[in-house]
Amino acid sequence: MPSGPFNIGKDVTLDVVTSQGILPLPVTVTSFEAKPQYNKIRSVAIDGINRGTNVPTGWEGSIMLDRNSGVVDDFFAGQESAYFSNINSSLSASITETITESDGSISQYRYLGVVLSFDESGKYAGDQKVSQTIGFFASQKIKVQ
Repeated sequence: MPSGPFNIGKDVTLDVVTSQGILPLPVTVTSFEAKPQYNKIRSVAIDGINRGTNVPTGWEGSIMLDRNSGVVDDFFAGQESAYFSNINSSLSASITETITESDGSISQYRYLGVVLSFDESGKYAGDQKVSQTIGFFASQKIKVQ
């Protein structure tokens, strides 16, 4: 639910669907970040006018979570095992981002052509929680609703 006129972290839910099925993210997801990527083309013409365009080249981002089970570890261990067994381990995925807007409406976006990486498996220390990070690259983001 939004807080006043602003969206806050609680306003988003994520669904990660791979060619092998749903990656069940734990309820301990702590953040989600997505950044658009561009090929920035610039031209300095002899007429003195600088021109440019930005060509979209995908999205990069991360899903951070506090580890509370082996679900994410098992998923990526399976991918690694498949790779070293000479099984095609490249899997396509999509991420659906659902946002409850401050006016109560729902916005939904889907990241397509997603490639996932296990960027941080976690640091185990004393009485500290273990944080993990899933990285992703997506070729495109589309509006679903």
